[in-house]
Amino acid sequence: MMNDPFVVLGLDETASDEMIREAYIAALRISPPDRDPEGFRRIRDAYEQLRDPEKRLALRLFGPT
Repeated sequence: MMNDPFVVLGLDETASDEMIREAYIAALRISPPDRDPEGFRRIRDAYEQLRDPEKRLALRLFGPT
């Protein structure tokens, strides 16, 4: 499912904060905002959901919306 932030960033649900940050930076290198605005938006949205511990827990328990 492409709306799943874990899938967008290529992470496992047990990823640490550091792993999430590293995956975000790596994804930005592949889809920078000036060359791939839609890809950048998906990556940014995924990162914003995963960097908040409460939102990340909700995703793990209930799945993406």
